[in-house]
Amino acid sequence: MNTCARSGYLVDSTSAMPADASVVQVERLPIVGCTKLVCDRCKAAVRNAPGVAFRTKEEQPGSTLAALYDTEDLASSPLLHATRPKFRLYLCRCSRWLESSEHACGEPDPDVFTDPQTAWHCAGHPPIAYPHDVDGVLLASDAELRDLGARGFDGFVPPATIEADAVRGNWLVRLRARLAPAARVVLDEAAIAALEHPDPAARGRAIRYFFITEAEAGARRAIELLAGDRTRFAVADPVTEVATDATLEQSLWRVAAPLARVDERARAALRAEGVSGRAGRSVFSALAADDTAWLETHVEDLARAAGPGHVEVLIAAFAQLPPGRPLKTLQARARTAAQGA
Repeated sequence: MNTCARSGYLVDSTSAMPADASVVQVERLPIVGCTKLVCDRCKAAVRNAPGVAFRTKEEQPGSTLAALYDTEDLASSPLLHATRPKFRLYLCRCSRWLESSEHACGEPDPDVFTDPQTAWHCAGHPPIAYPHDVDGVLLASDAELRDLGARGFDGFVPPATIEADAVRGNWLVRLRARLAPAARVVLDEAAIAALEHPDPAARGRAIRYFFITEAEAGARRAIELLAGDRTRFAVADPVTEVATDATLEQSLWRVAAPLARVDERARAALRAEGVSGRAGRSVFSALAADDTAWLETHVEDLARAAGPGHVEVLIAAFAQLPPGRPLKTLQARARTAAQGA
């Protein structure tokens, strides 16, 4: 089973509530409502109804909630009344919530006044099994999945894709999360091939795909590409949402960065890029977040390579340092070294 990020989202009636049970929420993608919420306490699947609310804000006995839960048409209950069409009522046998925007069920630091205080979580969505209609495209085999991926990185969007997923190849990222592990490998292979597509937008979609999914195969291919001729990546990135990544090359470093946590070759590549004088925010951020001790030791080398005109990019990346690091000292060391470059 595949599960939604942050234990699933509650959404109002203006947000997407997919009819396909395989659709899951993915971190960094537009929010969709979870259709597989269950309650840890009463074990019931969570129901929802748009445009209705309880007539009173007073707490309801569990027996009342349970009886309402069993009502086939929630809107017909005298306990409820019509409210703003945007609102969506959620209900299990022991608790309720009226959603007017969107909230995650698993927020790490929930606000007791504005976040739902329920025991609800995503119980898991079934992975796609062939044959399956993917947003208006029927898939019956891995070969058809690979072909759909290739067309998707080239710019094709399935006709029934939700609007927010139709941009930047978002639907491909969400499709991967809907697949079984073996099928994900097939889609990853299509993305790897797209990294060398002649169209920069196709390369950008593939880079974004690997940036969000953090698939190891993509990171390893990124390191290989960055070790060779980068000419095709030294162009504007037409897809990225990261404002500091102006080129495909800078975005590609973000794909490679997670591999540095476990792979010495990737770590060495990031370090060498950091002191090359070419590094951008993506490289400096990776070093700050995942190679902190090395960055602290070599901050002068990094700053001298960056020079006075680029040192503030390095310093801005210090925002990725783990809590408790000597931030002001590092900033001062970097600025002093850059001025002496």
